Amino acid sequence: MPLGAVVYLALVAAQAARATPEVVYWLAPCPLAALGLGWRARAGAIVVGAILELALLVPIHGVLTFVHAWRLEGG
Repeated sequence: MPLGAVVYLALVAAQAARATPEVVYWLAPCPLAALGLGWRARAGAIVVGAILELALLVPIHGVLTFVHAWRLEGG
């Protein structure tokens, strides 16, 4: 998930991809699945990693929303 987010943000910065915040929703299932499996297996490191990835989705969504609004305003 982090690698996919970095690649997408790089494509947005290079204006090779549209800045749509809805893409973040496509990144969320992987850490959610890891959280569920880690919780069930009682693997603390996986649970912590999944929570961290989910927490990183919020700033990624914020950056994409800002870029999207900025481009709509003609910036």
